Amino acid sequence: MNLFLIRHGESENSAPSDFERALTPRGIAILQESILQVAQTANAPDLLFSSPLKRAVQTAELFQRVWHVDLQTVDWLQPQASVSQILEELGQLQISSIALVGHLPSIGQALSALVWGLPPKDIALNPGTVVCLDAESLKPGASKINWILDPDIPE
Repeated sequence: MNLFLIRHGESENSAPSDFERALTPRGIAILQESILQVAQTANAPDLLFSSPLKRAVQTAELFQRVWHVDLQTVDWLQPQASVSQILEELGQLQISSIALVGHLPSIGQALSALVWGLPPKDIALNPGTVVCLDAESLKPGASKINWILDPDIPE
């Protein structure tokens, strides 16, 4: 299974609530470049899941336009979601390729658990980072990193 873990793009520092923080124009521009690189590197996933927070949904919508896949917003990708909840939800899916758009700390902890096992560690991912995993199973420690696209690291 291919599993894409995506941290939302650069977002505003302030908004009426954390839920409403939007992507910045710079964040959108960087994501658009990254998405084109991802599209040239990997096949589109079968399904795209996103946190319901505005910046994550905006990020997911940019990927959706290129990948032409269904997008579902789910509460289990919010910033404070537990790794066990994320793994449980993924385990119920019968799909060979999935993309998740979320936040720190949950998306970084999910990466840690999938690749290095439990207990999860806090993994810092820059805004807009995409990690592609090859998941033999969704058990902790059973995945390997295929590639990472970090927009803050030059090619």
